[in-house]
Amino acid sequence: MYSILYLCLLLAFANAQQNPKVVQTDLIHLKSQASGPFIPLVQFSLENQTINALFDTGSSDIIVPQKGSSICQNPAQHSTLQATFVNGTEFNGDFAALDLAMDGQTVTGTTVGIFTSGSLPPDAPLFPIFGVGPVQAEAVGSTQPQHGRKLRRQAGNFANLYPNLPAHMKEIGMIKSNAFSVYTDDARAKTGSIVYGGIDTAKFEGQLQEVPLERANDGALPSFVIKFGSVSMETGISGSSEINLSSHINNDAPRAAAATTDLAPRDGLPVTLVDTGAPSILLPAASLQMLATAAMVFRFNNDAIAIRAPMDTLVMPQALVQDARPGQCVLPVFPSQDTAVMGLPMLQSAHVVFDMDGEKLLMAQTKFNVTESSLRKYP
Repeated sequence: MYSILYLCLLLAFANAQQNPKVVQTDLIHLKSQASGPFIPLVQFSLENQTINALFDTGSSDIIVPQKGSSICQNPAQHSTLQATFVNGTEFNGDFAALDLAMDGQTVTGTTVGIFTSGSLPPDAPLFPIFGVGPVQAEAVGSTQPQHGRKLRRQAGNFANLYPNLPAHMKEIGMIKSNAFSVYTDDARAKTGSIVYGGIDTAKFEGQLQEVPLERANDGALPSFVIKFGSVSMETGISGSSEINLSSHINNDAPRAAAATTDLAPRDGLPVTLVDTGAPSILLPAASLQMLATAAMVFRFNNDAIAIRAPMDTLVMPQALVQDARPGQCVLPVFPSQDTAVMGLPMLQSAHVVFDMDGEKLLMAQTKFNVTESSLRKYP
């Protein structure tokens, strides 16, 4: 009798260990003048120490500073809540296998980079990075059996790759697939969510649409890069057309002539002052209200996928813009000479599944400010 009960308990435990599930955690929006309104953080624990880190699909390692190391001595750089991501920052240290806890779930044996030295631009804040990109972007160097892998970025060196967090969660049976979905939500909200190994069907409209990942010239998949079809401006005014902004994105695709939209109020425009001493353009409030209903429309995979980003979600609050002038409107959009980047401002409007097993992304229009949840495993 007791042996049968013991066997049943063992079988139940084994089944629980082999039955993948989904793991959901919060995406926290950091807002400050130093960092701006579009910094996503995740909270986790290592060795019972709570850490806030930048959630980054553009890198692949979880990297944290060693407490008390020389790089942590500058008080201005020793605060995760001043987080700004600075390209070109260099870290040196070692990798270690640690138990990582997030939202009540423990991921045993997670590989974490612990840096003790490096270089930062003057006055740049220091903060941990929670990288969940493809493993081929990992910062791995030579293997040191006694001390773990050396933390040093070497592009194209794939000899010492390790399963990063999503891959490791699949490897130990926590989730079914090396995939996770991101619900950023409106950055003016407090939190969004991340679902490892699953999706939340309550958080998006319509059906998820697939777009394959683009390989690098050497055949590797080091980044979540996809085909950018077009970008346009939708005015939100009844009867108006979209204004094409993407004449140089894909020269092979035919483009319609750019549309124009009248922003004049119904009662007409007033007289205007021409003043070289004025630092801005002043328009009637009604014209600006029409602009506020506009949206940027981003299309991917030969325009098969369209994501509408309302303008009011893109505009940066004046309180978070350094040296902002009264009435100034600032968009977090900057020129790029080569690869375009769809950062958090656009991702507020897109529910995205990052699927490394299928080597693809899936996208749908997000539903803003949804509190209910409907989780299911993916795929």
